[in-house]
Amino acid sequence: MSRSKSRIAVIGAGVMGANHARSIAQGLNTELAGIIDFDTLKANQIASRFDVRVFQNVDELLDKASVDGVVLAVTTNAHAEIATNLINQRIPVLIEKPITDEIETTREILTLARQTNVPVMCGFVERFNPAIRTAISMLDEPIKHFMSVRHSPANPRTTASVVYDLLIHDIDAALSFNGRQQETTKVMSVNWRPSGSDVDEISDCVLRFDNHSIASLSASRQGQRKIREIRVVTDTRLFDIDLLRVNVTVYKNVMQEVVENSGTTSYRAETIIDMPFIRHEGEPLALQMRHFDELIRGEIDFQEELDSLLKPHEIAHSVIANSQ
Repeated sequence: MSRSKSRIAVIGAGVMGANHARSIAQGLNTELAGIIDFDTLKANQIASRFDVRVFQNVDELLDKASVDGVVLAVTTNAHAEIATNLINQRIPVLIEKPITDEIETTREILTLARQTNVPVMCGFVERFNPAIRTAISMLDEPIKHFMSVRHSPANPRTTASVVYDLLIHDIDAALSFNGRQQETTKVMSVNWRPSGSDVDEISDCVLRFDNHSIASLSASRQGQRKIREIRVVTDTRLFDIDLLRVNVTVYKNVMQEVVENSGTTSYRAETIIDMPFIRHEGEPLALQMRHFDELIRGEIDFQEELDSLLKPHEIAHSVIANSQ
């Protein structure tokens, strides 16, 4: 018996909305149900490309289209109202990160999702990056140090803090590598914003977890090139992860010695280098959409998904609140 496709609509016709629409339309088990955006030109461009209808608002969408789920890819300050409306109408929703930039509002949305038994997912797309998945699968001992650099050139379209725009991805990754049961015992941060602006463009922070490991995270929208790198140190290995090139290099130091030769002293080290095979199951955004489809169908536990969403938002809130 053939499997019916999940009909998923997209609210927001910007860059991420367009990418989500493409991912849904190209998915084996998903079908694009419609587009909503106040910018009718952008909405019509996406609708024309994928031969779907543009709706004026959520009520019209739900009244005139069959919808199994919605991707919410509008500006952050509109997330709370729309997501609450969808959840109250029992519509699963994938919310682009952050869920909201107000921690109490984020808690309220996640609590509502639990009370109504409605799946909610956040756009932590790096969870589906094959390089991260490969490195985590290779870990067989606790980590000591997680380091990340997520830098980009200036982005005038973005009005959210760099903490919620970029840094939150690596906060979430640090939790994945440490084990999500770990609590943060200290958050130290320094943020920078241009003169006359109320939006942080650079954020560096250090997190300490209750397993005594630390995470050093750097995010910037003032760089001259795009950098997405993670390094993870354990007792015996260093995992060097390039998220853009989607590769992992593992280093294991096996010998270091001081060598005396003809009256001179030198240092010598020997390191084993391994470059594991990365299994590419698909574009991370497509894998994320597949996961959302599985949540919609009840094929995976959405309560476990909800459990993973609050902590990265709480830490992001602390990074902003505790900035020196």
